[in-house]
Amino acid sequence: MSDPFTEVRVLKTWARLGVYSAILVFTPIDLYLVGFTFFQMAFVQAASYGVATGAIELIFRQSLKLRKRSTYPSVVLLEAGAADSLAEAMHTCLLSVQRLIGVRAAALFASPDDRQPALLGWDAETAHRLALRLEPRIQSCLQAKSPQIVQPLPEGTGDAAGDDEVLALIPAIAFTRTVGVAVVVGDRRNSDLKDAELLAGIGHAIGLALENHRQKEELQAKEERLRAVVTAAPLILLRTDASGVFTLLEGKALERLDIAPAQVIGRPVAEVFQNVPGIVADFGRALRGERVRAVAEVGGTIFEAELCPIRDAAGRVSSVIGVATDITERKRAEETIRHMAYHDSLTGLPNRDLFAASLEEELAQAQAENGLLSVLFVDLDGFKNVNDTIGHAQGDLVLKEVAAQLGALVRSGDLVARMGGDEFLILLPRLKEKGEALAVSERILSGLQTDWIAAGIRFRLTASIGVAVYPEDGREIDTLLGAADRAMYRAKGQGKGRFALVTGVAG
Repeated sequence: MSDPFTEVRVLKTWARLGVYSAILVFTPIDLYLVGFTFFQMAFVQAASYGVATGAIELIFRQSLKLRKRSTYPSVVLLEAGAADSLAEAMHTCLLSVQRLIGVRAAALFASPDDRQPALLGWDAETAHRLALRLEPRIQSCLQAKSPQIVQPLPEGTGDAAGDDEVLALIPAIAFTRTVGVAVVVGDRRNSDLKDAELLAGIGHAIGLALENHRQKEELQAKEERLRAVVTAAPLILLRTDASGVFTLLEGKALERLDIAPAQVIGRPVAEVFQNVPGIVADFGRALRGERVRAVAEVGGTIFEAELCPIRDAAGRVSSVIGVATDITERKRAEETIRHMAYHDSLTGLPNRDLFAASLEEELAQAQAENGLLSVLFVDLDGFKNVNDTIGHAQGDLVLKEVAAQLGALVRSGDLVARMGGDEFLILLPRLKEKGEALAVSERILSGLQTDWIAAGIRFRLTASIGVAVYPEDGREIDTLLGAADRAMYRAKGQGKGRFALVTGVAG
């Protein structure tokens, strides 16, 4: 680094030449016009040179002091700012202070209880012992936020500073907050160590350098934590420019898509996702200034994404940033829960709630088209005896087979549901005539009346079926279900193994 005092020294030299030349000019005047003798002239010139020299030295000594106060802090801040870490910056600060103001030894504590200070000329044990002896003075220095000269030295610090040395405490201040303290020792005759303003400026420079590196390391730590989350969590972070070209794309979820960031950066969204027009449309909305939340499926993976437009000072969209989360497992879990909520756990058939919802939709359709539909209530006859004979576990297996058989016996588009126990409901929508419901009932009775084998035991099953038809037997869900239930009991009362309408002859 160039010498910051060269200009001061050059100016001082020119000032001397100018003043001394002026004194020489007055020599003839003193001899011939004023009439001084040679000895008088020599005395006047000697006095003039002495006064001029003293004045010049005084002026430029003060100028040099002011220059130090403005230059030294900048040098410390610049050199420490080039360090790669907080620890390196602390050590660099001490090296800069040693070179600039000539201290023999120094320690820089990043906090009052710092157990790993930066050291120069002292070992750790000496520095900590000195800090312990100086603790009251250090606390006072930190509270006052101003440098302090420690004279005389406290007892027990003789090995840290000599009798011909002076010790100074310099608080490291970042803006208005004290972030550390420097303890320096140097020659008692060193005027820089007694310049409180110079030490205060150096303290502010040290404080700013430490705070800058501390914040930088905190930011790096946050970035590392964020990167760890991005690389571990099923996320994708993305950014595009104003024209929709990717400038950032990274995250663990890219593995599911078999996409490498290098393959995408620099390419437009419309090109990368040309086979997923919904994604292209969502990015288009974001580039027009709309905040977008969307769910999209790409290659069998379901993503929930949020796209946020970023505007420049003029209010124009300059980029779009976003995060996409792989929610495939969550969607599967939701579908599983939804299926469990609306399906029978034993047979997998729809339960009463799903049957009622489907019936409501078909009723609305039938009302709008003036059509027909039917509800069948199927009850297995005497199934309790089957359970008592072969056991409930084997009985459950029979119910699963019955459910499968019912699904095979109805028409395509019909809905088979399990009410519970040995009771089933069947929805026959969009009938052309009532006879279709009777034909399906007849087919069910015939299909169930076969030999069944469970636990090595052969037996036959029969069922009683109640048939209710919209609109003649009811126009509401509960009315139709109640009618089908009554018809089923009517079939049982007429001998079981048959179907019955709400009114009329059983089949």
